[in-house]
Amino acid sequence: MLNKQNANLDSEGNLLPLFEYPTIEIMLARFICAIVLHMKLQNELLTGLANMKLVLNHKYRFENPGIAFAAGFLQAFSIFMLETINFLVILQSYD
Repeated sequence: MLNKQNANLDSEGNLLPLFEYPTIEIMLARFICAIVLHMKLQNELLTGLANMKLVLNHKYRFENPGIAFAAGFLQAFSIFMLETINFLVILQSYD
């Protein structure tokens, strides 16, 4: 049996849900924000991929091609992770 002091109960003694699902307007606004975020970060991701391609195709131009490739990889990977985490936050927030 649940302790009535600790439980979320309504006036009739029924349990209330811990959260409510967002309305369709809120979900639409979150979807639009996610698309705008994707459009803003897309160029940064493509720049990182282009830098990696440049290093692979022209290794003779770099004193240390491994470091140059790692810089492009870290840029592309960090943008990918940033976008993934932001999408998860947008999808999992209830308020």
